[in-house]
Amino acid sequence: MSKNTFKTTGFKPSVTESPTAASTADESKSNRAESATIATPKASWGGFTAIIVAIAIYFIAVIVSSTTLSLFARLHHWSAEYADNWLHSSIVAQFFYVLINEVVTVLLLWAFVRIRKYKNFIEVVGLKSPQGKNLRYIVGGLAVYFFLYVITANLAINTTNLNPQQQQEVGFSVLTTNTDFVLAFISLVLLPPVVEEIMFRGFLFAGLRRKFKFIIAALVTSAVFALPHLFETSGGLLWMAGIDTFILSLVLCYVREKTGTVWAGMIIHGLKNFVAFYILFLSHNFLMR
Repeated sequence: MSKNTFKTTGFKPSVTESPTAASTADESKSNRAESATIATPKASWGGFTAIIVAIAIYFIAVIVSSTTLSLFARLHHWSAEYADNWLHSSIVAQFFYVLINEVVTVLLLWAFVRIRKYKNFIEVVGLKSPQGKNLRYIVGGLAVYFFLYVITANLAINTTNLNPQQQQEVGFSVLTTNTDFVLAFISLVLLPPVVEEIMFRGFLFAGLRRKFKFIIAALVTSAVFALPHLFETSGGLLWMAGIDTFILSLVLCYVREKTGTVWAGMIIHGLKNFVAFYILFLSHNFLMR
């Protein structure tokens, strides 16, 4: 009952009811303040569990996608050499590898959440409806990410022996047809931002946030997220990619914390990947026209 109702009806709470009303009001204010500070929903699993499950799901998805494609090659009775060449150079094979990997990841996450008897998978991983404030976090997040990356990358290059010319092996080398470009675009720009945000900022960060303060949860999430990117090359550790993804993840964790969803993070992640996709595959074609 609001104060305006009290004034209109002339009703005044009795002395015995006042403490209850005041307590309810204080509790409501406290809940609103906490909700405004921490938008990330509380997960039903802790940080250590989240790390173990995230790593396990990552490796299971890799094994399932690799095994599926290998079985496909065997069913066609291809030679070992032809099958190996197809798996590593075919645009279609790379596309289905990514697709199977991402689908398995989401299914395993969903299964784990349901096993933990948390029925609302969409809410706990941050897929609830986005709000209008997401737009300013998208713009601000992109600006902060690019600023921090430029500063950190230049500092690392000038103070260490890091090689900025190392090439990240994204699985797609040469794109020639329109179909190649479409499949590569889906595999690199659309699918990873969606699934990786659900996995890392939606699942892992939420679990860590249950037990730890924001900075600890963000640092651990970003370290786990950046680690696989260090090995995306055959010429040693890819430190520049590690720095890039670590900084990106810190920004995305902050956006997740403030918005309570992963939608804004997906868009930031997708736009960042699109810039890389344009530089790798499109800029040369446009310059040659």
